This record gives sequence, C-alpha cells and structure tokens, in this order.
Amino acid sequence: MQKQDPYCFMTPVKKYQDIQVNYMISGINEEQVSFTVSYVNGGDIYADSGKRENEVVVKAKEDSKVNLCWQKLDRKTKKLTFNFQVTSIDSDAKAGSQTVDRISNSVQRMQNKLDTISRNVYMQNEMDRQHSDLIGVCFGQIYFITQFFTSKSTKMGKDNNPFGRSMV
Repeated sequence: MQKQDPYCFMTPVKKYQDIQVNYMISGINEEQVSFTVSYVNGGDIYADSGKRENEVVVKAKEDSKVNLCWQKLDRKTKKLTFNFQVTSIDSDAKAGSQTVDRISNSVQRMQNKLDTISRNVYMQNEMDRQHSDLIGVCFGQIYFITQFFTSKSTKMGKDNNPFGRSMV
C-alpha cells in the first residue's frame, strides 16, 4: 500500500453467506490502517481501524457484490497480506455421495502434496547435514595446512638457507 487511495477487492455474495477475512499489515505505523466491508451499491457492513492484524466474519444481508477495502491513514508505506473465504450457501445441507467423493479426492491430493513436502524437507535437511560435514572437513584441511607451513617456517630459523647454498 503505497498510495493514500483505498485498496479494494470485490467479491460476489448471496444473502446469508458468511465472509471471513484475515489480514495482517506490516511496515511502519502498522496500526494506521482502516478496514471496511461494504456493498458495491452502498452501505457499510463492517468498519474498523487501528488494528495491525484482524479476523473478521460478517454475514451478507442481500445478494450483491461486496468490497473489502483497506486504506492507510498516514503516508508510510505498508504491506498488506490477506485471505478471505465466502461460505457456500448450502453449507448446512447434508453431504451426498458426490460431495463425499469430491472431499475424498481432495484429501488424497492434499495427502500427496504433503508427502512431497515431507520428502523435500527431509532431502533439504540431509543436504544441509552433508554441507555442514563438508565445511568441517574444509576447515580441518585449512588448519592442518596452516600448521604445516607455520611449523616449517619456525624450523628453518634465520641461519638456514632455503636454497641450500651458503651465503657470501
């Protein structure tokens, strides 16, 4: 949010649907933001300001389009992160076999994605462990090489000639 203009997002709703909005503001003076939920054709459903993060649930009273709007109250740049969900109208209806099948398929896809994420996390941890082992070996080699050349230079002393000739 860089300009003073409201940052709005519009979504269609039907009467009695719940709109759940979660948001978080980051930046300077994070509380200097107002948030409103209003019908496109006019009329506020919800308005609040001074909150860095919030979870709001409102119920639509008519079939319409709803604006979710944030506006900063100062001139400082802010970052807005939000998530919203509109409940299904027939959320109270009993699930049929098609609904159960869809949910089962969704759960299976989610399980596959979670398995993939788990494997990726394991592989990343394994790679990090190997890198830390390699770094330890490198530091050990540097230490031994440094000790080798340091001990050589102290053994030579001032009287020893590294080229094996006597000095004139």
